[in-house]
Amino acid sequence: MFIEIHAANGANASEVYYPAYLDSINEITRSNQVCEAIHQYFGYYGYFTYWKFWKYSEVTRDRMGSQTLSLGYYYDLVALFFKGHDVPWGCGSHYALLGYNGEYIQDAYIYTKTIYGKHDFVFLWACGTAHSYPSW
Repeated sequence: MFIEIHAANGANASEVYYPAYLDSINEITRSNQVCEAIHQYFGYYGYFTYWKFWKYSEVTRDRMGSQTLSLGYYYDLVALFFKGHDVPWGCGSHYALLGYNGEYIQDAYIYTKTIYGKHDFVFLWACGTAHSYPSW
């Protein structure tokens, strides 16, 4: 008796965002190198079928929102990496990433774009956020 086996064909996507502003030339250079390396790791180790590095003026609230939502719809696993700055907003317990033009990209806004449950890795590397949330 033969049993037909269906292999899963998962499609995975990753995106790196780096707006590069408010920094010294040295920090911009180093941060860009780190983000480029992460982008290459995502792309060249065979796990992700789509990978994109958005930088400078390409990093806007609208782009991050639409890309985060659509990747969650079309792909089985999504990784998102952001390196930049943030500011408190709302009641003070939430933070907004800053897009290239200074517009707020709120943590709650990004959260609403992960409704498909496919974002298994979201790393928001922003100046003070890690120190501001409770340790638990």
